[in-house]
Amino acid sequence: MNSLPFETLGNIAEHLIKDQPTLVSLCLLNLTWYNAAIRYLYYTPKIKTTRALVAITQRHTLRHIGFIRHLKIFDSHSTTFTDNDLHLLTAQLECYKASSFMNNIPLKITSLSLSSKNFTYCGVTPLLNSCGQTLTGMQLNGFKWHSFSYIMSLTKTSPGLHALSLSHTSGFTMDSFIKSCTYDFSLHSLDLSWCGWVKNDTLSVFRSFRSLRNLKLMGCCKLTADGISSFIVAVQGLESLDISYNLQISDAEFAKIVWTAKELKWLRMVRTLVGEQTLRAVAERNGKRLEILDMSDCRNIHRKLVEQWLGKFAMTVIISTIQPVRNKI
Repeated sequence: MNSLPFETLGNIAEHLIKDQPTLVSLCLLNLTWYNAAIRYLYYTPKIKTTRALVAITQRHTLRHIGFIRHLKIFDSHSTTFTDNDLHLLTAQLECYKASSFMNNIPLKITSLSLSSKNFTYCGVTPLLNSCGQTLTGMQLNGFKWHSFSYIMSLTKTSPGLHALSLSHTSGFTMDSFIKSCTYDFSLHSLDLSWCGWVKNDTLSVFRSFRSLRNLKLMGCCKLTADGISSFIVAVQGLESLDISYNLQISDAEFAKIVWTAKELKWLRMVRTLVGEQTLRAVAERNGKRLEILDMSDCRNIHRKLVEQWLGKFAMTVIISTIQPVRNKI
Protein backbone atom coordinates (compact mmCIF):
# COMPACT_ATOMS: atom_id res chain seq x y z
CA MET A 1 0.00 0.00 0.00
CA ASN A 2 2.87 2.39 0.73
CA SER A 3 3.94 2.12 -2.91
CA LEU A 4 0.75 3.86 -3.99
CA PRO A 5 0.96 7.57 -4.86
CA PHE A 6 0.26 9.90 -1.94
CA GLU A 7 -2.73 11.33 -3.80
CA THR A 8 -4.27 7.86 -4.02
CA LEU A 9 -3.80 7.30 -0.30
CA GLY A 10 -5.54 10.62 0.30
CA ASN A 11 -8.46 9.56 -1.89
CA ILE A 12 -8.81 6.34 0.09
CA ALA A 13 -8.84 8.27 3.35
CA GLU A 14 -11.38 10.72 1.96
CA HIS A 15 -13.82 7.89 1.22
CA LEU A 16 -13.52 6.87 4.88
CA ILE A 17 -14.33 10.33 6.18
CA LYS A 18 -17.39 9.06 8.10
CA ASP A 19 -15.52 6.06 9.51
CA GLN A 20 -13.54 7.68 12.31
CA PRO A 21 -12.18 4.45 13.90
CA THR A 22 -10.69 3.35 10.57
CA LEU A 23 -9.12 6.76 10.01
CA VAL A 24 -7.54 6.55 13.46
CA SER A 25 -6.09 3.15 12.55
CA LEU A 26 -4.68 4.52 9.30
CA CYS A 27 -3.02 7.40 11.15
CA LEU A 28 -1.29 4.89 13.44
CA LEU A 29 0.12 2.74 10.62
CA ASN A 30 3.07 4.92 9.63
CA LEU A 31 4.00 8.50 8.82
CA THR A 32 2.86 8.27 5.19
CA TRP A 33 -0.63 7.15 6.10
CA TYR A 34 -0.72 9.66 8.94
CA ASN A 35 -0.07 12.55 6.56
CA ALA A 36 -2.68 11.23 4.12
CA ALA A 37 -5.47 10.59 6.63
CA ILE A 38 -5.08 13.13 9.44
CA ARG A 39 -6.87 15.95 7.63
CA TYR A 40 -9.97 13.79 7.17
CA LEU A 41 -9.92 12.66 10.79
CA TYR A 42 -10.46 16.27 11.85
CA TYR A 43 -12.64 17.26 8.90
CA THR A 44 -15.99 16.91 10.71
CA PRO A 45 -15.51 16.66 14.48
CA LYS A 46 -18.70 15.93 16.42
CA ILE A 47 -18.36 17.09 20.01
CA LYS A 48 -21.03 15.58 22.24
CA THR A 49 -19.07 14.69 25.38
CA THR A 50 -16.72 16.54 27.70
CA ARG A 51 -13.98 14.10 26.74
CA ALA A 52 -14.34 15.02 23.07
CA LEU A 53 -14.20 18.72 23.91
CA VAL A 54 -11.04 18.26 25.98
CA ALA A 55 -9.45 16.30 23.13
CA ILE A 56 -10.10 19.04 20.59
CA THR A 57 -8.84 21.80 22.91
CA GLN A 58 -5.62 20.14 24.05
CA ARG A 59 -2.40 21.73 22.91
CA HIS A 60 -1.15 18.74 20.92
CA THR A 61 -4.17 19.04 18.59
CA LEU A 62 -3.43 22.68 17.77
CA ARG A 63 -1.72 21.82 14.49
CA HIS A 64 -4.84 19.97 13.33
CA ILE A 65 -7.37 22.76 13.90
CA GLY A 66 -6.89 24.01 10.34
CA PHE A 67 -8.27 20.74 8.97
CA ILE A 68 -11.72 21.35 10.49
CA ARG A 69 -14.42 22.21 7.97
CA HIS A 70 -17.66 21.17 9.68
CA LEU A 71 -17.84 21.62 13.45
CA LYS A 72 -20.72 20.17 15.48
CA ILE A 73 -21.33 20.65 19.21
CA PHE A 74 -24.48 19.25 20.75
CA ASP A 75 -25.76 18.01 24.10
CA SER A 76 -25.98 14.29 24.78
CA HIS A 77 -27.68 12.24 27.48
CA SER A 78 -24.57 12.43 29.63
CA THR A 79 -23.26 15.91 28.80
CA THR A 80 -24.79 19.39 28.74
CA PHE A 81 -22.52 22.10 27.39
CA THR A 82 -22.36 25.72 28.55
CA ASP A 83 -20.85 28.99 27.37
CA ASN A 84 -17.63 28.12 29.20
CA ASP A 85 -17.13 25.20 26.83
CA LEU A 86 -17.54 27.51 23.85
CA HIS A 87 -14.99 29.87 25.40
CA LEU A 88 -12.46 27.01 25.60
CA LEU A 89 -13.01 26.18 21.96
CA THR A 90 -12.78 29.82 20.92
CA ALA A 91 -9.50 30.18 22.79
CA GLN A 92 -8.09 27.19 20.90
CA LEU A 93 -9.14 28.70 17.57
CA GLU A 94 -7.48 31.99 18.46
CA CYS A 95 -4.29 30.17 19.47
CA TYR A 96 -4.24 28.47 16.10
CA LYS A 97 -4.73 31.75 14.25
CA ALA A 98 -1.77 33.22 16.15
CA SER A 99 0.47 30.21 15.49
CA SER A 100 2.77 29.43 12.59
CA PHE A 101 0.44 26.63 11.48
CA MET A 102 -1.93 29.29 10.17
CA ASN A 103 0.58 30.18 7.45
CA ASN A 104 0.36 26.71 5.88
CA ILE A 105 -3.28 25.81 6.54
CA PRO A 106 -5.60 28.81 7.11
CA LEU A 107 -8.56 28.38 9.44
CA LYS A 108 -11.58 27.74 7.22
CA ILE A 109 -14.57 26.34 9.08
CA THR A 110 -17.45 26.39 6.59
CA SER A 111 -20.22 24.83 8.69
CA LEU A 112 -21.04 25.29 12.37
CA SER A 113 -23.75 23.41 14.27
CA LEU A 114 -24.56 24.32 17.87
CA SER A 115 -27.36 22.62 19.75
CA SER A 116 -27.70 23.25 23.47
CA LYS A 117 -30.33 24.93 25.59
CA ASN A 118 -27.59 26.50 27.73
CA PHE A 119 -25.71 28.38 25.01
CA THR A 120 -26.22 32.15 25.10
CA TYR A 121 -25.11 35.23 23.23
CA CYS A 122 -22.07 35.52 25.53
CA GLY A 123 -20.68 32.18 24.39
CA VAL A 124 -21.74 32.16 20.75
CA THR A 125 -20.60 35.65 19.75
CA PRO A 126 -16.86 35.17 20.47
CA LEU A 127 -16.95 31.88 18.58
CA LEU A 128 -18.55 33.57 15.57
CA ASN A 129 -16.00 36.37 15.72
CA SER A 130 -13.26 33.75 15.58
CA CYS A 131 -14.50 31.56 12.73
CA GLY A 132 -17.53 33.29 11.22
CA GLN A 133 -15.86 34.88 8.20
CA THR A 134 -15.69 31.59 6.30
CA LEU A 135 -19.04 30.14 7.37
CA THR A 136 -21.54 29.25 4.66
CA GLY A 137 -23.84 27.11 6.81
CA MET A 138 -24.97 27.40 10.41
CA GLN A 139 -27.35 25.56 12.73
CA LEU A 140 -28.37 27.23 15.98
CA ASN A 141 -30.94 24.75 17.22
CA GLY A 142 -32.70 24.57 20.57
CA PHE A 143 -31.67 28.05 21.68
CA LYS A 144 -33.81 30.31 23.81
CA TRP A 145 -33.43 33.71 22.20
CA HIS A 146 -33.43 36.75 24.47
CA SER A 147 -32.61 39.42 21.91
CA PHE A 148 -31.88 39.90 18.24
CA SER A 149 -28.16 40.19 18.99
CA TYR A 150 -27.62 36.65 17.69
CA ILE A 151 -28.83 37.52 14.21
CA MET A 152 -26.88 40.77 14.22
CA SER A 153 -23.74 38.78 14.99
CA LEU A 154 -24.42 36.51 12.03
CA THR A 155 -24.72 39.39 9.61
CA LYS A 156 -21.53 41.02 10.84
CA THR A 157 -19.30 37.96 11.13
CA SER A 158 -20.64 35.66 8.39
CA PRO A 159 -21.21 37.62 5.19
CA GLY A 160 -21.07 34.44 3.10
CA LEU A 161 -23.77 32.61 5.05
CA HIS A 162 -26.12 30.72 2.70
CA ALA A 163 -27.84 28.19 4.97
CA LEU A 164 -29.31 28.94 8.40
CA SER A 165 -31.25 26.67 10.76
CA LEU A 166 -33.10 28.06 13.78
CA SER A 167 -35.29 25.02 14.44
CA HIS A 168 -36.70 24.39 17.92
CA THR A 169 -35.78 27.90 19.06
CA SER A 170 -37.93 30.04 21.32
CA GLY A 171 -38.08 33.42 23.03
CA PHE A 172 -38.15 35.61 19.93
CA THR A 173 -40.46 38.61 19.79
CA MET A 174 -41.73 40.08 16.56
CA ASP A 175 -40.22 43.51 17.28
CA SER A 176 -36.73 42.11 17.82
CA PHE A 177 -37.00 39.94 14.75
CA ILE A 178 -37.91 42.86 12.49
CA LYS A 179 -34.89 44.75 13.78
CA SER A 180 -32.59 41.81 13.12
CA CYS A 181 -33.83 41.35 9.58
CA THR A 182 -33.06 44.89 8.49
CA TYR A 183 -29.58 43.60 7.67
CA ASP A 184 -28.76 42.02 4.35
CA PHE A 185 -28.73 38.23 4.00
CA SER A 186 -28.07 36.12 0.93
CA LEU A 187 -29.67 33.00 2.33
CA HIS A 188 -30.43 30.07 0.06
CA SER A 189 -31.77 27.76 2.78
CA LEU A 190 -33.73 28.56 5.94
CA ASP A 191 -35.08 26.14 8.55
CA LEU A 192 -37.69 27.47 11.01
CA SER A 193 -39.16 24.10 11.93
CA TRP A 194 -40.92 23.72 15.28
CA CYS A 195 -40.53 27.41 16.14
CA GLY A 196 -43.55 28.60 18.11
CA TRP A 197 -42.68 32.24 17.43
CA VAL A 198 -43.15 31.85 13.66
CA LYS A 199 -46.44 33.42 12.56
CA ASN A 200 -47.74 34.99 9.36
CA ASP A 201 -46.30 38.42 10.19
CA THR A 202 -42.98 36.82 11.16
CA LEU A 203 -42.79 35.02 7.84
CA SER A 204 -43.56 38.22 5.98
CA VAL A 205 -40.27 39.67 7.25
CA PHE A 206 -38.39 37.12 5.15
CA ARG A 207 -39.92 38.41 1.92
CA SER A 208 -36.82 40.52 1.42
CA PHE A 209 -34.71 37.34 1.18
CA ARG A 210 -35.19 37.02 -2.57
CA SER A 211 -32.32 34.54 -2.91
CA LEU A 212 -34.13 31.96 -0.74
CA ARG A 213 -34.58 28.60 -2.48
CA ASN A 214 -35.16 26.09 0.34
CA LEU A 215 -37.56 26.63 3.25
CA LYS A 216 -38.56 24.31 6.10
CA LEU A 217 -41.64 25.13 8.20
CA MET A 218 -42.36 21.81 9.89
CA GLY A 219 -44.65 22.04 12.90
CA CYS A 220 -45.17 25.81 12.72
CA CYS A 221 -48.70 25.57 14.09
CA LYS A 222 -49.37 29.32 14.12
CA LEU A 223 -48.98 29.70 10.37
CA THR A 224 -51.94 29.79 7.98
CA ALA A 225 -52.24 28.94 4.31
CA ASP A 226 -52.64 32.62 3.44
CA GLY A 227 -49.40 33.50 5.20
CA ILE A 228 -47.42 30.74 3.47
CA SER A 229 -48.94 31.50 0.05
CA SER A 230 -48.23 35.22 0.35
CA PHE A 231 -44.63 34.48 1.23
CA ILE A 232 -44.16 32.13 -1.74
CA VAL A 233 -45.58 34.70 -4.14
CA ALA A 234 -43.35 37.45 -2.74
CA VAL A 235 -40.11 35.47 -2.73
CA GLN A 236 -40.54 33.63 -6.04
CA GLY A 237 -37.97 31.09 -7.15
CA LEU A 238 -38.60 28.83 -4.12
CA GLU A 239 -37.59 25.29 -5.15
CA SER A 240 -37.95 23.28 -1.95
CA LEU A 241 -40.68 23.57 0.69
CA ASP A 242 -41.34 21.46 3.78
CA ILE A 243 -44.68 22.17 5.49
CA SER A 244 -45.08 18.85 7.28
CA TYR A 245 -46.92 18.37 10.58
CA ASN A 246 -49.10 21.46 10.10
CA LEU A 247 -52.45 19.96 11.04
CA GLN A 248 -54.13 23.36 11.28
CA ILE A 249 -54.17 23.61 7.46
CA SER A 250 -56.97 21.89 5.51
CA ASP A 251 -56.83 20.07 2.19
CA ALA A 252 -58.31 23.05 0.34
CA GLU A 253 -55.77 25.36 1.94
CA PHE A 254 -52.87 23.08 0.99
CA ALA A 255 -54.19 23.18 -2.57
CA LYS A 256 -54.01 26.97 -2.44
CA ILE A 257 -50.39 26.81 -1.29
CA VAL A 258 -49.49 24.38 -4.07
CA TRP A 259 -51.17 26.60 -6.65
CA THR A 260 -48.92 29.53 -5.74
CA ALA A 261 -45.72 27.44 -5.69
CA LYS A 262 -45.22 26.93 -9.41
CA GLU A 263 -41.40 26.73 -9.25
CA LEU A 264 -41.21 23.94 -6.67
CA LYS A 265 -39.09 20.87 -7.38
CA TRP A 266 -39.39 19.30 -3.94
CA LEU A 267 -42.48 19.43 -1.71
CA ARG A 268 -42.89 17.68 1.63
CA MET A 269 -46.23 17.50 3.47
CA VAL A 270 -45.78 14.61 5.90
CA ARG A 271 -48.62 13.85 8.33
CA THR A 272 -50.97 16.57 7.16
CA LEU A 273 -54.59 16.78 5.98
CA VAL A 274 -53.75 16.86 2.28
CA GLY A 275 -56.21 15.05 0.02
CA GLU A 276 -57.65 15.00 -3.47
CA GLN A 277 -57.83 18.79 -3.81
CA THR A 278 -54.10 19.06 -3.15
CA LEU A 279 -53.28 16.33 -5.65
CA ARG A 280 -55.40 18.06 -8.27
CA ALA A 281 -53.57 21.33 -7.65
CA VAL A 282 -50.22 19.56 -8.03
CA ALA A 283 -51.31 18.00 -11.31
CA GLU A 284 -52.66 21.23 -12.77
CA ARG A 285 -50.03 23.65 -11.51
CA ASN A 286 -46.59 22.06 -11.27
CA GLY A 287 -46.90 18.38 -12.13
CA LYS A 288 -44.26 18.60 -14.86
CA ARG A 289 -41.73 20.50 -12.76
CA LEU A 290 -42.08 18.75 -9.40
CA GLU A 291 -39.51 16.00 -8.85
CA ILE A 292 -40.29 14.73 -5.34
CA LEU A 293 -43.62 14.88 -3.51
CA ASP A 294 -43.59 13.46 0.02
CA MET A 295 -46.99 12.81 1.62
CA SER A 296 -46.00 10.12 4.10
CA ASP A 297 -48.48 9.27 6.86
CA CYS A 298 -51.29 11.33 5.31
CA ARG A 299 -54.49 9.45 6.08
CA ASN A 300 -56.43 10.92 3.14
CA ILE A 301 -53.86 9.80 0.56
CA HIS A 302 -53.79 6.35 -1.01
CA ARG A 303 -52.16 4.74 -4.03
CA LYS A 304 -55.17 4.82 -6.36
CA LEU A 305 -55.71 8.52 -5.72
CA VAL A 306 -52.08 9.25 -6.51
CA GLU A 307 -52.19 7.23 -9.72
CA GLN A 308 -55.41 8.95 -10.77
CA TRP A 309 -54.01 12.47 -10.56
CA LEU A 310 -50.24 12.07 -10.87
CA GLY A 311 -49.77 8.83 -12.78
CA LYS A 312 -48.71 10.57 -15.99
CA PHE A 313 -45.98 12.68 -14.40
CA ALA A 314 -42.32 11.67 -13.97
CA MET A 315 -42.06 12.45 -10.28
CA THR A 316 -41.37 10.39 -7.18
CA VAL A 317 -44.39 10.36 -4.87
CA ILE A 318 -43.90 9.07 -1.33
CA ILE A 319 -47.15 8.08 0.34
CA SER A 320 -45.80 5.94 3.16
CA THR A 321 -42.66 5.63 5.23
CA ILE A 322 -41.89 2.28 3.63
CA GLN A 323 -41.96 2.44 -0.15
CA PRO A 324 -42.22 5.35 -2.63
CA VAL A 325 -44.34 5.31 -5.77
CA ARG A 326 -42.18 6.04 -8.82
CA ASN A 327 -44.11 7.36 -11.77
CA LYS A 328 -42.81 7.07 -15.31
CA ILE A 329 -44.02 8.78 -18.45
